[in-house]
Order: sequence, then structure tokens, then C-alpha cells
Amino acid sequence: MDFVCFSVNNWEKRRARKQQFMLHLSLRSDVGRVLYIEPALNIFRSLFFFWREAGTSEGRDRRARAWVGRIDPVPDSPRLFVYTPLSFFPWSFRFPVLYTWNLWLIHFFLKRRLRRLNLGGTVLWLYHPFDVPLLDWFKPRIASCFDWAEKWSEYFLEYQGARQKVIAALEESIIRRSDFIFVTSQRLLGLARSINPRAQLLRDGTVPEIFSSFNGSVPEDLKNVPRPIIGYVGTVNDRIDIALVKTLSLEMSSCSFVFVGNVLADRVDVASLSSLKNVYFLGVKPYGSLPGYTTNFDVCILPYVLDPRIATATKIYDYLAAGKPIVAPALPELEYLRECVVLARTREEFVAAVQKSLEGLCPEVSARHRQVAGENSWATRAAEIMRFLS
Repeated sequence: MDFVCFSVNNWEKRRARKQQFMLHLSLRSDVGRVLYIEPALNIFRSLFFFWREAGTSEGRDRRARAWVGRIDPVPDSPRLFVYTPLSFFPWSFRFPVLYTWNLWLIHFFLKRRLRRLNLGGTVLWLYHPFDVPLLDWFKPRIASCFDWAEKWSEYFLEYQGARQKVIAALEESIIRRSDFIFVTSQRLLGLARSINPRAQLLRDGTVPEIFSSFNGSVPEDLKNVPRPIIGYVGTVNDRIDIALVKTLSLEMSSCSFVFVGNVLADRVDVASLSSLKNVYFLGVKPYGSLPGYTTNFDVCILPYVLDPRIATATKIYDYLAAGKPIVAPALPELEYLRECVVLARTREEFVAAVQKSLEGLCPEVSARHRQVAGENSWATRAAEIMRFLS
């Protein structure tokens, strides 16, 4: 079977759930071709704010791909392709009706390109509730899947009142109408199954081999960071407990606190941390370079607010693959990893756990971490998907 994925993330150096699923599905012998469709590039933005895309090689590739209308192969897999559509109406995420008009045009122009790829039995894979019209338009297909990784009506902070209810209604519609629903947490599983009993839990994963084969070198921007290093890999957003990080940095002033990932300035204010001498923000890194950071951390942390709505973070499995001590808040979704992750219920417990974890892990425990990571690889997740679809 072939897959067509309408994603909410660009195909870029950061490899998240969306990219990893499609990549590892395309590497399977029982899967044909996989088309990863990036979020549309708006014509207005591309013409009048072109420098925003021109700042990186990924942005320039995305812009060129959209204007030429080409489908690019991905070097990582001979059967994986990326397409960047153009959208015509701006501000479509603010107004669902504009999004729907854009989506119809994208689907209209995409049909001819799909014929060129010679796709066979196609699985339609969706992420955004605004994409629910594709369930009516995208035919023929053998199945439709909605990967529910976020409760969108909670995630969009800019939507309030009636607009939030619109998002919630669209979520319910796409869950009810899709053939398969995959979720990232027990909480979402319960909500999804109240609408569609075919919902299945499908957690995130890792690529354990890139950690096990790492040569131990230290990245340039980490070489001058004093040890011991307490590290976090992932997006810095409103899930980060800023007060906790500040407490850690002040009470453990001899340690360095390193954040590797994009800082979403519109969702979190890190100004109070940037002024601290032992806190470092190193920015986004290619997924393949992450072992250079995590294996050089003395302790890996997940400094999230203690919110039961938060699902298991993808980076937990990367931390396990690195064989490092891990400290996280006592989130319900992390209980099943209690043997590998120290769970803290208060900020005081968190600080104490990090201090204790600086003693390191014995080889047997570190090996157990790597074993659990191997059991939760992205390749394993791709196999689970195929079992569900068969």
C-alpha cells in the first residue's frame, strides 16, 4: 500500500513524529511509495516576505519546490517523496473557510501529480482537524488515518470562545469519520474511543542505532560549556516550567543547563533564563546530530509543568537510547516508564532528583535504558501501524 500524508510540519532537519512515521513506513518492504505533503506556502507570503524562506537551505528548497510544483525524492529512502503546495488565500489558519478553499485548490492540483507517482492502494494520513474535507475529496483510497497528537482545541491559544468550539467540532468530525485513529496518550485514547472505538494508542519512538553507533565526539557549541551538563532536547514552548529551570540553575550553580531546540517566543518568555550565566540555548539541530548532545549530557531532563494533559515526550526515547539518567515531572503518561525515569511531583523533588542523578548510572541500568529504547524504535512503530491496517 502507498501513503499520502498531509502534515502540519515541514520536512526539515528536525525529525518529529510526522516525519519519522512516513520515513520508516517507506523503508518497509510491504509499503510502496510515501508522499509527505508539507504545509502550504502562501503565495502572498512567498512574494512579499520571501526573505523568511530564504534564510536557510531548507527554506529555499521549500520555496523552489512550491513554485515549480515538483515532487522531490528524499535521500533517506528511495520510496519517500516531499511535495510543497502553494496556497492562495492568506490567514487561512485564522479562518477555517479560507483554509477549506485553499485545501480544495491544493487537492485539485495535486491529483495530476499523484497520477505521475503511479500510486496504488492509498492510505490517506491526516494530522489537522481542518483537513476533514479531504475525507470526502480524496478518493479512491483503501483507508484513512487521523494521527491525533495534540488536542487542537486546547493547543491553539489564539482561539477562544466560539472559534474554539469550531475546532473542537472539527476534531470530533475527523475522529468519527476516519477509519483509524492513532493517539499519543491514554488521555487522548479515552477521548477518541468515546467517539470512535477504532482508536489505538501509538506512542512516539526513537532511532536507537544512531545513538549506539555514535563515536563520542563533542559538538563545537558544547565544547566550552562547563560540566556537569544538565540537558534538554526539544521545542522550548509553554510546556516548559520556567520557574523550575530558574530554580535548578540557581540551586545548582556549578552545573550548566543546556537547551537544544527551537524557542517558540510567542508561547514562552525565556528572558529570565537567558540572563543566567549557566543556561545555554543552542537552537535547533539536525536529528542525526542529537547523539552528540544527549550522550554528552550528564543528566537528561524534561522540565515540563506538571499538567496531566501532556503526553509522553518524543525526546524521552532519545534520552533512553543515550543510556543517560532521566528526570521528569510525575506525568500520568510517564508512569509506564517509571523503572527508567525518575518522576518528581514537586520542584523540590525535581531538584533533589537531578542532584542525585549526577552520580550517574551503573552499566546494567544504562543498558536497560538502551534496551527499552530499542523496544520503542520508530521502525517498531511502523510495524505496529501496518498490523493495525492489515
